[in-house]
Amino acid sequence: SMTSGIHGSGFARLAVKLLNLTPDPVLIFDDDGQLVEEVLPSGHIAYIEEESTELPSLEGMPMRRVVRGRIIGLLKPEAGVLQIVDSMVFHVSRRVDVVAPGPLLRDSTGRVRGCIGLTALTAYR
Repeated sequence: SMTSGIHGSGFARLAVKLLNLTPDPVLIFDDDGQLVEEVLPSGHIAYIEEESTELPSLEGMPMRRVVRGRIIGLLKPEAGVLQIVDSMVFHVSRRVDVVAPGPLLRDSTGRVRGCIGLTALTAYR
C-alpha cells in the first residue's frame, strides 16, 4: 500500500498511523523478507540543526568542526501516531512516539531494499 506519509492496510489491525518525517519512502520488511508496509514521505522532515566551521586543513584534507543543536521539524506527540525519523534524530529525541528504520535489508547486489522492522525506545502501547 502506498499512502502519503500515513500507513496503508498493513498496520490497519494495529490502529497505528506511521508518519514518515524523512525525505525518502520507508519500506518496512518482516524477518522473512516480506514487505509489510511502504510509508511515503509526509512532506515534513525532522532534522538536527547543525553549525559547521572550517578548521585549518590537515595534510591537504579539509577539516571542519560540526556542532549539533536541537531537533527541527518533529511534530507534537499524538495518540496512535508513530513518527519515523532518521537514526540521528531518533537517538536525540528520546521519545516513545518516535521510531527509526530498523536494520537495512539489501538485495543480492547490495542495493538497499528497505529496513527490517522499526527501532524504538520502548514497546509501543
